[in-house]
Amino acid sequence: MVNLGAEMSPLSRGIFQRMTEVALEMWKATADAFGAQVPPVITLDEDDEEIDILHERLTGEVARRAMPTAVAAQVTLLARFYERLGDHAVNIASRIASLPPESHLLALIHRKIGLLGVRTGLASAKSAFL
Repeated sequence: MVNLGAEMSPLSRGIFQRMTEVALEMWKATADAFGAQVPPVITLDEDDEEIDILHERLTGEVARRAMPTAVAAQVTLLARFYERLGDHAVNIASRIASLPPESHLLALIHRKIGLLGVRTGLASAKSAFL
């Protein structure tokens, strides 16, 4: 599908745009939490709930509109992917929350994968989402 947005209704595009923004915010918060070892679980739960609601709204919008079948399938699949991305961000944040402060695990990870530090590794990860 070359230009999926052109085949979507304006409401569908708006919902999809908001899902993108929320997913990016969630992953940025998760990356920041890993760097600072401060769990963002409460905020992510609220964001995850928003993505779930947006997913339902987008699915309903696809069902109500006369989109071509291929477009409807792509939009529905992408909405599901965003919903799962939100779930994964919450799961990772929960695991970060269970890490002990100043975890020796982080030092071990850095030695094993050769990162110069958490900040260096996160800088490149964050740039992919910003």
